[in-house]
Amino acid sequence: MIEKRAYERIPVNIHANIVYNDEMYLCTITNVSENGAYIETGSRYPYKLKYEIFFRIKPKFIIFVRSNGDSLKLLVKTRRWCKIDRSCNGIGVEVLYPSQDYHRLINSH
Repeated sequence: MIEKRAYERIPVNIHANIVYNDEMYLCTITNVSENGAYIETGSRYPYKLKYEIFFRIKPKFIIFVRSNGDSLKLLVKTRRWCKIDRSCNGIGVEVLYPSQDYHRLINSH
């Protein structure tokens, strides 16, 4: 069964920071859409965030993005976490209240 998406995914390679529980984690946004993104977190993954996602709490957190010299702050809600080789290294998120700046970011790629 092929999963249908509401919006087209656009491949990107944007470095960003996740802020959760007053801690900052480096990450890379690997694709974006009109209302979401996929974030690769690598091995440094916020343990409490992983725990809450696993138990389907779907926490909200902030992502700081720098692209083309611009800074953008996004409030996101976790939609799913992804496992590769028994380790969780990515998060699918919904961008809450996407701004015009977010749409410019999408359109620039």
